[in-house]
Amino acid sequence: MRKMVVASAALLFAGVVAGAAPANAADLVFKAQPYQPNWYFEARIGSPIAPANSSAFDFTIPQAGFASTYEPRTGFYGNLAIGRYFTPNWRYEFEFALGYAADGFHGGVPDTGSLTSIGLMANLLYDFKNHTAWTPFIGAGLGTQIVSMNRLGGAMAADDTDIALAASIIAGLDYRWNRDWTVTARYTGLYTGGMSFDTNIAGFTVEREAGWLNIVTVGMRYQW
Repeated sequence: MRKMVVASAALLFAGVVAGAAPANAADLVFKAQPYQPNWYFEARIGSPIAPANSSAFDFTIPQAGFASTYEPRTGFYGNLAIGRYFTPNWRYEFEFALGYAADGFHGGVPDTGSLTSIGLMANLLYDFKNHTAWTPFIGAGLGTQIVSMNRLGGAMAADDTDIALAASIIAGLDYRWNRDWTVTARYTGLYTGGMSFDTNIAGFTVEREAGWLNIVTVGMRYQW
């Protein structure tokens, strides 16, 4: 009888130990969650596309019955943005943009003035995630543009600053370089409201028409 009790106890203990042990070695492997960044910082640089065909560079002097298009020969458009992913596909960002154009022509006449713009935009973007390192995205933005004409216009020159509401549509493509860095390219269709600038002749103003500016930029994004 004592031997049966001992044998039964041994079997019970072995069963408890076996039940507590993992079913297989795979259960001991830590299953890491897919990496999903939270915040990111992005820097890009580029230029407008065919600015001479964009109404964002058209202007008039109503008091003189004059209309023209400013066609710069040099310039750039740069962006800095900080953003956050709030779902695997959706992210928002706050963007600072600086544009500069100079050494241009209007109506075939050389113009030594320049035009600068500062953009402050809030953007919402959607990433089309997939199983490759390439991720297309689309988005839209809303904000403001602060534009300065610096001695622009020749004899009747505008040297003034105005502010207008702005909106944008966005499309782009990312390439995930590694865990922390992404190469990004972006098209921005930027709509800016109309503006008015005082000139060096009293009573005369330069009116900059509302319109679209097509911009392409490329850069890098650091995510953490």
